[in-house]
Amino acid sequence: MSKRAAAFAQSDDKRPKYDGNDMRLRISPMPSTHLFVGHPFDLNVFLDVPEARKHGAPTNDVTLHVDLMYVTEETHAGGARGTAPIIGSASLLEILPSSSSQFGANMCATLKLCIKDTSKDHQNRDFTVVVSALRNGAVADDIRMVVSNPLKVVKFKLVIAEMTGIDDDGLWYKDQGGRDKAISLKLQMVDKDGSVALPSQRIPLRCKLMYGNGNAVGNTNLLKISPECSQQINEDGFGDIKYRIEDVSKNHQKNSFCVHVCPDFKFNPAFTDIAPVLSPPVNVKSKVSKRPKQENKQPYSYAADTMPKPEPQPLKITGPRTGPGSPQQSMHKVIEWAGMVIKGIESMEWVLYGYEHQADGSGADMSKPIYRCPACNVTKSAHKQQTKHQTDCFIAQIMLQYSFEVYHHLADLLKAVESNSEDQNQTMGESSSSS
Repeated sequence: MSKRAAAFAQSDDKRPKYDGNDMRLRISPMPSTHLFVGHPFDLNVFLDVPEARKHGAPTNDVTLHVDLMYVTEETHAGGARGTAPIIGSASLLEILPSSSSQFGANMCATLKLCIKDTSKDHQNRDFTVVVSALRNGAVADDIRMVVSNPLKVVKFKLVIAEMTGIDDDGLWYKDQGGRDKAISLKLQMVDKDGSVALPSQRIPLRCKLMYGNGNAVGNTNLLKISPECSQQINEDGFGDIKYRIEDVSKNHQKNSFCVHVCPDFKFNPAFTDIAPVLSPPVNVKSKVSKRPKQENKQPYSYAADTMPKPEPQPLKITGPRTGPGSPQQSMHKVIEWAGMVIKGIESMEWVLYGYEHQADGSGADMSKPIYRCPACNVTKSAHKQQTKHQTDCFIAQIMLQYSFEVYHHLADLLKAVESNSEDQNQTMGESSSSS
């Protein structure tokens, strides 16, 4: 372990002190919270340089040093988790030859690492990777080190092979279809190669209801597991969970729900080398709302990325303005207000809803956000950009009506007001001349 990493493991008053203009290392994105033992993973490390030092801070001589440490329950200033050294850590962490320990033009270095022991071999403790900077082989005291998120190293992972019972847009109606209606998860246990792993015995599973933001739901009675499912991983490596959620998202600040599925560690502590899985988020409603049919109303579809956007400054008055209450002044205020309203609605069109899961189902992928329309609850993500609003979405209706109707009506009114003003001014000028 390096002296820099050892210093980081000390208490706050003994840790290295940094100046406000120091450069700092940053990991983005953080690795998966559960890693396969002996399986390589990438760690992208960026060097952030303060604006004041961008023209005077050489970085071509900076290299990276990596240590593997334990995570402790201690919390440092700023909320950072404590760390503790691992005896023989050099033999536990392998830095692959394809790693780049120097920064490229984008100020990023990609480390390819491999952890050789499971957390189970270390009393189920979490690991963390500590990355520090060296300059010409010595510790770079003006560059702050960085610590990864807590890492659990396992032999196997649970993954969701199939999820059924919900609509394509992630909706589930709990009171429509009878009390037997449920959401089903088909699970499998896989190894580091993605192949189905065959356990030596059946593995009971425990389920916990979570919000889409990762927080646990306080009321444990809301999750009902159906007796029709196995709730275990069988000897063939497959299993299933069938469940109901007995409350609607509206009663939980419109949060979506997920189910956290893990082996029952109390049944057998050996199951701790199997990573849990989190189901995709579900927006729970009671029933499909029945809206009265409106005659002569043409349905439409709305693609967020293809609809013409309103003008940033919709219209400008070019003619003279008179005092308060004049047609010109009134028109000016209406146009200003309309532009402000449209900008506000456009900013609320898509709000952050959550994040996609890692490809292996081990947790949230913070680099792949999911957005939701607060009016019609349709979601869009990185792989589903051409998302269409529901036909009754009032946000989509407002945006469309402004773009295709209101904008042009305002333009016509503006021309009429300015033309009328010019005619009046000309008439007044002629009257003055004749008098």
